[in-house]
Amino acid sequence: MYCDIRLRFVTGTMHDIGPGVIELLEEINFSGSVLEASRRTKMSYSKALKILKNAELGCKNELIQSRSGGAKGGSSVLTEYAKNLVKVYREIENATYATATDCYLKYKDTIESLPSEHD
Repeated sequence: MYCDIRLRFVTGTMHDIGPGVIELLEEINFSGSVLEASRRTKMSYSKALKILKNAELGCKNELIQSRSGGAKGGSSVLTEYAKNLVKVYREIENATYATATDCYLKYKDTIESLPSEHD
């Protein structure tokens, strides 16, 4: 047994920022392509575009700058806002995991000694 927490930035809209958005942004940053990022995250290109559009609505900021393709195809780069969003998300996520793990370890023996309904 272990502790797992999923961080989500609640935007006050229906478009929160969670691990899926952050992973997609990281893949775009790595590959320079929404299409390649969608492949790497095993989602359809149209779903990736929808996630990005909704995330931009939630953040009220552009997250990527895209350039239409020519012979070599288009490219996408993260805006400075998006780069900072990813950085802050990962920093808070790491701090949250560390705190949650410490808390879990504090209560691990208690959790493991709880009576089971199958005893």
